[in-house]
Amino acid sequence: MSEVHDLLGALRERAKELNCLYEVEKALTGPGRPLAETLAAVAQAIPPGWQHPEVCEAFVRIEDEESATPGWRETPWTLRAPITLQEEAVGELRVCYLETRPAEDEGPFLKEESRLIRTIADRIGHYVNHHRMRRHIEAVEAAKRDLGDDEADGDWRVVHDLLRR
Repeated sequence: MSEVHDLLGALRERAKELNCLYEVEKALTGPGRPLAETLAAVAQAIPPGWQHPEVCEAFVRIEDEESATPGWRETPWTLRAPITLQEEAVGELRVCYLETRPAEDEGPFLKEESRLIRTIADRIGHYVNHHRMRRHIEAVEAAKRDLGDDEADGDWRVVHDLLRR
């Protein structure tokens, strides 16, 4: 009977993690909202996916933009994952417990939670890459529209803008 109880508990945890991933994906694929709003939605989606959501908080930073759940603070029980873009760190994702919890695989965190935070950080990195590419394409499109009648001068502006970026 204990094995069945343990199995059900593990399945409940995996369901919470999966739901967390769905909510993060929903936040990252929402309509073109500002980065700050997207990061806030991602941070809010994270704590329910952890084993102890009642004492779990999240923090996400991409370059100069950051967001955190209301109770966020640095604690000794913090799990971190870098957010990378083309192998360069552009931010960080952190999840912490506000109170001590029983020891698990990595401090108070399950090995599945370590994998989950890395997966979310990776997904955020893909979002940042897509967001940047979309901005560059919009800039090129705007430069093309600005060409107007003076196409030669406009060509140089496009090249100049691309080189500058």
